[in-house]
Amino acid sequence: PGQQQRSSLPRNLLRIGVSTAGSWPLMGDTEESVCFDSEGSFQHNKKRTHVSQKFSTDCVVALVINLQEGSPNAMTMTLFKDGVRIADPQPLPDALKGKTLYPTITFKNVSVQVNFGPTPLTTLPFRCRMLQEAAREDVEVTPSQELADGKHSVLFPVCMPDAGTFHWCDWFLSQNPDFAEVSDRKIIDWAVRSGVWRPKPSVVRLCNDRPDMNLGIPALEDGSAKRSLLAAASTQRRNVVIMEVRGNLLQADRMSALRPFRLPHFQRLAWVMAGEPQGDYREHCFQVALKDKQAKANAEFAAKKSDRDRKRYLEQRQKQVEKAKAKMERMRQKMVEEQKRKAEEAAKVAAEGKEDGEDKGEGKDGEEKDEKKEDAKLEDDEDEDEPMPEEKDEEPPKVELTEEERANVFKKKEGDIPDISVPAMMAGAGNGWTFPGQDEGFDAIEYPWQDAEGCEYAMRQWKNERKLTTKVDYIAPSDWFKEKWKSWQGDLQRWHVKHMEFKDPVKRQARKEALQLEKLQKQQAALLEMQAKDENVENPANAENGKAAEVADAPAKDENADDNKDDAMEVIKDEKDEKPEEKKDEKDEKKETSEENGPDKTAKAEEVVEDDPMAVLEEQLAQREKYDVFAIEEILDSNGEGEPLFSNFAFEDWALLSLRFELHLVVHAFQRDCRDPDRTGFPPEHLPYYYNKYFRKMLAPKNFATSSVAELLGLVDDIAKLRDEMMVLVPDGAAVDFALLVKMAEDRRRLRLRRTDAGDETAKLAFPKNALQPVTPQPTALQPAAPATLLPTLGKASEKKDVVPHSQVKPPGATGAARPPAKGGLLRPQWWGGDWNAWW
Repeated sequence: PGQQQRSSLPRNLLRIGVSTAGSWPLMGDTEESVCFDSEGSFQHNKKRTHVSQKFSTDCVVALVINLQEGSPNAMTMTLFKDGVRIADPQPLPDALKGKTLYPTITFKNVSVQVNFGPTPLTTLPFRCRMLQEAAREDVEVTPSQELADGKHSVLFPVCMPDAGTFHWCDWFLSQNPDFAEVSDRKIIDWAVRSGVWRPKPSVVRLCNDRPDMNLGIPALEDGSAKRSLLAAASTQRRNVVIMEVRGNLLQADRMSALRPFRLPHFQRLAWVMAGEPQGDYREHCFQVALKDKQAKANAEFAAKKSDRDRKRYLEQRQKQVEKAKAKMERMRQKMVEEQKRKAEEAAKVAAEGKEDGEDKGEGKDGEEKDEKKEDAKLEDDEDEDEPMPEEKDEEPPKVELTEEERANVFKKKEGDIPDISVPAMMAGAGNGWTFPGQDEGFDAIEYPWQDAEGCEYAMRQWKNERKLTTKVDYIAPSDWFKEKWKSWQGDLQRWHVKHMEFKDPVKRQARKEALQLEKLQKQQAALLEMQAKDENVENPANAENGKAAEVADAPAKDENADDNKDDAMEVIKDEKDEKPEEKKDEKDEKKETSEENGPDKTAKAEEVVEDDPMAVLEEQLAQREKYDVFAIEEILDSNGEGEPLFSNFAFEDWALLSLRFELHLVVHAFQRDCRDPDRTGFPPEHLPYYYNKYFRKMLAPKNFATSSVAELLGLVDDIAKLRDEMMVLVPDGAAVDFALLVKMAEDRRRLRLRRTDAGDETAKLAFPKNALQPVTPQPTALQPAAPATLLPTLGKASEKKDVVPHSQVKPPGATGAARPPAKGGLLRPQWWGGDWNAWW
C-alpha cells in the first residue's frame, strides 16, 4: 500500500439501507449490509458506485425494497426523494438474499426522523406497504431475550501481552455477538470508518492496547470519548467487554473501570487467562495455524508448478528454434546444390547439342517431380511440432501441525502488531502487574485456561523473560560509576605520560643512570652496615661510640652528598669501561678450564646439567615468571628498571584497553543501577543502548574493525560473558582494579604477536583514528582533574616551576606548540599532523 490518503467523506452524511442481525453498525463496510448515501452512492462491502442524485437536509427520502418474486424489479431496492425516484432499482447482493433484513441508518452530523408507517410522510407514484403495516408472514418478530438470572455481564479479560489477548477477544465476539467491546482500538476503528483521517502512526508507539490515536480530535486524544462510552454502557442493559491488556493487569485501573458498573442488573466478571489455552479457543488456534500453514504450502506449490511450466515452455521453445535453424540450413544447402546442378547441366547441354539436351530435359522433369515430392514430405515432417507433454493435475500437499507448532500456540508472525508499545514495555516490564482479587468488587473470578497457581507461574515466567530482554529506560549513571570513571581517566592520562617519558631516549638514559646510582648506593649502604655489625660484635663499646659519631657527622653527610653522587657516577662510568675487559677475561678463563678438563669432562658436565630435573624446572619457572604478565606486581616498573608494562602498546592496544574498561564498567554499573535483582544482565544487542546511556557516545563496532557487537565482544571476551541459558551479558567475575585491566591488555597483545609471528595475518589489528571517541560530558558528571596535576612533581611541592603542564609534553624532536586536551576526553597530540599511529 502507498501513502495513506485523506478520506473524502463529507462532513454531513446519511446512509439508509438494510442489514442482517448482528452486522457492523456502520453500513456498507461489510457483506452483511447495503445502503444508499446522501452523496448519491450505492455501497456494499466497501465498494461504492455512483447511482443517484445527492440529497441534503429538509427533504424526505424513502427506501423501497421489492422482494416479490416474479415482478419486473424483483430483489431490488431503489431510493425516492420527496416522492420522486432519484435512483434506478439496484440488485440486492447475493449475500443478503434469503436472509432476514432489518432497516438501518447510519448518520453523521445530521438530525434524522424515522417513520415506519403506516402513513408515509409524502406520497409515492405507486401504492406499497410500509413496514408497520406489513403482513405477519412477511416479517420476523424477534422478542427480546430474557436473561436467566436477569443480569447482564461486564467482562474483564485479564491476559498476558502477546499471548492471545485481542485474538481471543475477536474469537469471543464472533461466538457471542450480543457482547460489545469497549477499547481504544474500537474507538480508532469507529473514527476511521466515520471518515476521520488518521495518518500512519509511529512504529515505536504502534500497538493494540493503547495505541497512539493520532486523529487530531482532542476529545478522542485525551480519552474523553472512551469515558463517555463507559458511562453510556453503564446505564444500558447490554453485555460489555472491557478489553485492555495493561489496564486489566493493574489493580488501580481495574477498580477505576469497574466503578461505573454498580447497577444491580450487571454481573461483574473477571476471566484470568494465562499460560496454555484450553477448550474451544485452543482448537480454534490450531485451525487458524493449520490454515496459515496450508496457505503457505499452497503458495509454494503454485510457485514450483509455475517454475516447472516455465522451464518446459522454454525447453519446447528451444527445440522449435533449433528445428527452424536446421530447416534454414537444409534449404541453404539445397539451394547451393541446385545452383551447382544447374550449372553442370547447362555446361553439358552446351557441349552435347540440342538434341541430347531435349532428351535429358525429359529426364530432368521427372527428377524435379521426385524432388518436389521429397521436399513436400520433408516440410510435412518439420511442421509436425512435438506437442508439450501434459502434466497431471496435482493437488497441493496436505499439511499437518507438528508437536512443536501445537505447543507454541501464540507464535508471533511477521507483521503482527504488538499488544503493548515499546515505551510501555520498557517502563516497567510488568512491575506492579497482578491478577484480580476478591476484594476488588468482582462478583466472580474465573480461570478458563489454567488454575490460579498455573496463571501465577505463567506471569512470573513472562516477567523474567521480559526483564532480561527489554531495555531499562530509567537507568542513569550513579555516583559509584562517576567516581570509577573519574579515577580511570586520571590513571589513564598518567599512563600516557609515563609511556611518552619512557619512549624519550634522553629521559630513558637519565632514568637508567639514576637507577644504577640508587642500586650502587644501596649496595654501599648494605656493605657498610655489615661491616658495622661485625665490628659491634667484636667490641660492643664501639656501638655506642658509633651512634654518637653518626649524630655528630649528620651535617657532614648532607654536605658531602653531592660529592658522593659524583663519586658514584665515576664508579658507574669505570664499571662500564671495565665490563668489556672483564667479559674477555671470563671467556679466556672458561676456555682454559675447558682445555684443562678436556672434552670428555666438559661434555659430561653438560650432560649432568641437562639431566638434572630440578635445574630444568627452576629454569622453566624463571622463564614463566619472566613472561607471565599477571605475576608482575607493579605495572609502572615491570622489570625493576623503570620500564612500564605498557611500554610496547600501540594505538590499537590503548583503544582496546579503554574499550575493555568501558565495557567492564557498564556491565557492573548496570547491576548496581537497575535496582532489580531479577535483572542479572542484558542481551548483547542492548549494549550500544546502555553504552550511550552511561558515556554519552555511540558504540560503533566499525571503529574497531568489526561489523557487529558480537565481533566487538570477541576482542575483549575476558571482561563479560554470555550466560548460555538466557544469552544475556553478565560480568566475568567481580570488579577488578585498573592494573589487572592493563595486564589483560598486555597478555592479549603478546598473544596476537605470537600468532602474527606464526603467520596468522588475521591477528593483526588496524583501527581507524576515531576508535577513541571523546566522551560528551554530562551536566552533572564530575570533570577530570586539571592536566597540570597529572604529572608527578620533579622537585618539592612548593616549587611549581618544576611542574610540566600535561598539554606541553612532547616527544623528542617534536616542534610546535601542543594543544590542550579535548574536554572530557584523552590527550590528543597535534604534532606530526595528529597521527596517532606515528605518535605511538
